[in-house]
Amino acid sequence: MRRAGDFNKTQEDFEVPKGTLSNEHSATQIYHNRAAVTYRDLVKASLNARENSLSKQHRDRIETIHRNTRRLKNLANHAFRTNHFKSQRSRAVERKAAFETNRKTHLARAINALHELFPHLSSKRTFTPTQALFFSTLIATLLGGWISGIPYFSNAVLIFLSIFYLASVLCRLALLSGYEAKMVGPTTRELENIRQDTLPSYSVVVALHQEAGQVSDLCFHLSKLNWPKDRLEIKLICEADDTETIEAIRKLKLPDYFDLIAVPYAEPRTKPKALNYALPLCTGKYLVLYDAEDQPDPYQLLEAYYKFQNGDPALVCLQAPLHIHNNSQTWLTRMFCLEYCTQFEGILPLLERWNVPIPLGGTSNHFKLAELKKLGAWDPFNVTEDADLGIRIYRAGYQCGTITHPTHEEAPPIFSVWLPQRTRWMKGWMQTILVHSRSPALIVKQMGWKSFLMFHLLITSVVLSSLLHPFFLFITIVQLLGYGGETLSILDAISRMSMVFVLIGGYLAYGLLAFLVLGHNKLTHFRVYLFTLPLYWLLLSTAGWRAAGQLLLNPHKWEKTRHGLANQPINTTLTEGVTAPLRQQKSSN
Repeated sequence: MRRAGDFNKTQEDFEVPKGTLSNEHSATQIYHNRAAVTYRDLVKASLNARENSLSKQHRDRIETIHRNTRRLKNLANHAFRTNHFKSQRSRAVERKAAFETNRKTHLARAINALHELFPHLSSKRTFTPTQALFFSTLIATLLGGWISGIPYFSNAVLIFLSIFYLASVLCRLALLSGYEAKMVGPTTRELENIRQDTLPSYSVVVALHQEAGQVSDLCFHLSKLNWPKDRLEIKLICEADDTETIEAIRKLKLPDYFDLIAVPYAEPRTKPKALNYALPLCTGKYLVLYDAEDQPDPYQLLEAYYKFQNGDPALVCLQAPLHIHNNSQTWLTRMFCLEYCTQFEGILPLLERWNVPIPLGGTSNHFKLAELKKLGAWDPFNVTEDADLGIRIYRAGYQCGTITHPTHEEAPPIFSVWLPQRTRWMKGWMQTILVHSRSPALIVKQMGWKSFLMFHLLITSVVLSSLLHPFFLFITIVQLLGYGGETLSILDAISRMSMVFVLIGGYLAYGLLAFLVLGHNKLTHFRVYLFTLPLYWLLLSTAGWRAAGQLLLNPHKWEKTRHGLANQPINTTLTEGVTAPLRQQKSSN
């Protein structure tokens, strides 16, 4: 006789214990013995039990037998599902063992697969020869015109830049006009009503580097995800030489749905390379990416599944909103919160409705795993692999969307931590712009003019404005204060007033959208910090110019963000066997 714990075939193969199933006692005994039964046996048991009980005319007995029959049927279904996924997990263990024997091949594939499949979409090469020639000529022309003092040259350049900046301002005003106050998603009750037995397997991946202090809270929050644990696999991905983080994970004695993956040393030392290395070990139908400091909403996976099931078949990626839990710690965290709120609650949902490319955030991206693999997964040489992947998804004919259940994370509270992170983001956006500008005719054909322009107005304009903002601000102030009584030529007046107009327009367009979003998210007390946008944008300019230097000298350098600096306590209620061992060790030390 095969017990429920031994299932590895179909329900029709299961044997039934010897003896009759004609009464309540037998039905209850089978339930407590956890025996496997077939639907045919259940029907027989039900009919026999009904016949016996009806002859005695006991209503309470009939109800008892009905209840136990339902319990038997549910037990059979549960046993089949449980052992089906246990069998999958066993195969995953075997797959990992085979994977470990061929690590060099998998590492090479993680690094080179995208470049070999789609070399025009890879950031392995920063500039193509055509791009190098274009930028060299552009820089030489600008410097030559400025040094030689060509008449009206500076005015022409300023007017051209002002027109591009103005287009970006108008784009943000269009976003403002289309903003909707409330992001509509399924209710908690709707998500709770999803049948658990219909849920597929889900892969959760987290790339960790020098995060020993974060893994305890991370694993706690991941363990709270509302998803059947027999269909959940969580991959904690570490660099093989990061012994401190690896040891911290091992001490947690995590449940078997957690899996530690060590990535062998190789350049580039980037997060997307680590994710690519672990991807062949992911067996879920869906995959979500988190960061070390993340606290995802427990219902986030259910909402992503709900939207995938009810959305367009071309929908292959969903972005969850990111909320800052230490938003009141310092001025920087307040501005960070203001940015995130505007981006994830205001801009991205509208881009989804407009059906244009969505620049993904670096975490809480939910994917259909099969389509992610078809796209070549992440670019290991792009240091903002998320933004790049969002554009590649659209170019391939797929769609990205948004969901409403958030992920809470930590903002850098000090400038020495904020600057390297923002530099990496700016550099990655520069890489993304270069990659998706290599064949303009092909890109327009794939994306269409509207999406092509939106890409540059939303991403290219951010990079360009960060580089130009200090010059616009400085020249505007100097001209307004120093040349107020001078008679200007028409061209001089146009160029100077255009700078003033687009500078103020940029502040107003972004500020008004942020003003609305903050109000609808009950963060009205943050609105006063909108008056400090000019100062914050000067800091962004610092990061932008630093990124430009790194793009030329060290394009694939990954500047890690230091976590664990928030002064607001994170929920530290721990589940036994998940994070308690590490906590106990800390207290003993």
